Amino acid sequence: MTVRRAILWTLFALAFIALLLQCAIGPSTKNIASCCIVFSSSVVLLAYLGWTDALEVQPVSTFAIVGFSLTTQLGALLAQTASWTPLVSSLYDPIHTFSILAFYQCIAMLVHFVYCLFNRSRPERQFFRGLLDKAGLYRTPPVGTLWLMAFIGFASYYVSSFPPPLGKVGDGFNFLCWAPFLIPIYSGKIGPSYCNPRIHWPILAVHVAAIVALAIARNIRLMIFSGVVMVALNYLLIGMRSDEPLRWKLLSRLMAVAAVALVISGPMSYLTTAMGIAHVARGKVPADVMIAKTINILRHPNLIAAAREQEKADSRFAPYDEHYLSNPMMARFVETKFHDNALHFAGMLTTEDSKNRLWELTDQSLWFLLPGPIIKLLDLKLDKGQKGTGLTASNGDFLVYLAKGLPLSGYKTGSVFAQGAVLFGVLFPFVYAVICWILFVIMDLLTVRSSNERSFGTALLMMNTWRFFVYGISADGFDLIASLVLRYFLQMIVIYCVVQAIARVLSPGGKRVDTTPGSHPVSTSGAPTLGIPSIR
Repeated sequence: MTVRRAILWTLFALAFIALLLQCAIGPSTKNIASCCIVFSSSVVLLAYLGWTDALEVQPVSTFAIVGFSLTTQLGALLAQTASWTPLVSSLYDPIHTFSILAFYQCIAMLVHFVYCLFNRSRPERQFFRGLLDKAGLYRTPPVGTLWLMAFIGFASYYVSSFPPPLGKVGDGFNFLCWAPFLIPIYSGKIGPSYCNPRIHWPILAVHVAAIVALAIARNIRLMIFSGVVMVALNYLLIGMRSDEPLRWKLLSRLMAVAAVALVISGPMSYLTTAMGIAHVARGKVPADVMIAKTINILRHPNLIAAAREQEKADSRFAPYDEHYLSNPMMARFVETKFHDNALHFAGMLTTEDSKNRLWELTDQSLWFLLPGPIIKLLDLKLDKGQKGTGLTASNGDFLVYLAKGLPLSGYKTGSVFAQGAVLFGVLFPFVYAVICWILFVIMDLLTVRSSNERSFGTALLMMNTWRFFVYGISADGFDLIASLVLRYFLQMIVIYCVVQAIARVLSPGGKRVDTTPGSHPVSTSGAPTLGIPSIR
């Protein structure tokens, strides 16, 4: 059996086992029906991955669809089963929620299938690819460039603590912090000619420790996992495209990694809960005080237990809550509850007045994507600092405010599917199909295309794998999708290429890495090899 087939069959087996166990965990009709919807949706996706060449010709957009399934449906089924909790626990209307998510997943897959058929070697795409190639996007960055990016990215988190516009500038460079996590991937693909692992592994360990310390100091919980998750997702994508035979040595090492992840999941969950408790002091105290506060909370297990009990109570009695998974670390990766909340409150917006009001707020949030000077130049009469505007409130805030009258605060996570259903009604599936096509084009441009139409991820794309995996075909609202397409996409390309150019100037005599597509190790079947000595 190949690595690719092993991964697909493993996902199928886990989904089937979880379906059977859920019949014992929650034998209610609602729970079993919801599990059947998730299982059916997962099987359709796995069939698409196994019977088409989507992973070869469009790996990133295909992976985005996989991410949508794992973070909204299959991931929820597996995580809730692992904690022996019914899938429908804490959800308002699980059958409706999972049906909507499965429906839009099918639309994304249909659009993706058509896109793969009709978008191979398009002339206009080659024009844009030529420009990006000249800018250096498709070059493999030398190891020194990755470390320069890491330094800039790490420093940018300090700049991000300043108020706008300086803080926003810092935010734009944050993704560079994860550049050194690509060293194991490139070292495995290219071999010893890329770098000496004995030198860079210890430095990478120090970098990881610094990131953890910074995450605690800034109280950014997701930052702790981002680098490791980014590497894991890139390896998963490599494995899902590999036609190499599954060897026992590789399997045993993967099992060891899984065992280590299981062991540390408890302590990491404990840490994220402590950081959640300390969150109230975020931005109000110096970094050293925040670290001391978090450590002090870790020393008092009763505070951790009380916080978790309070979260459960909020899920039962509060007018709004986001509690779904008992493990707070896993809760950072499963978006099901957010979609369920948004769809529930969106269903309350039945009057024309509420729909018109949501149109106004959506329109406002889109205009706020423009820089402040341009807003003033166009005399749009918009104040980015005004409370309750598209900048100081989220799509989730708008839905809850219009449905229940709760204050516009908290940056509640929404759902583009709920927003689209209110704004466009039965036409939204067609609108979403267009959105998917645009997003697939963007992901396609961030890949290196070989002569046989196989695609490989660029360094820039691999640094943003988590973003595309979780939010590739989904988002909190239309404003975030527009922000990705119109601003973030161009912004990160410019930043990446400029930093890469600076690195070449600082090290003009540096060793050039072969960037020809297909120049890295491939198997005899033509699939990209895992090529990573540490896991083979």
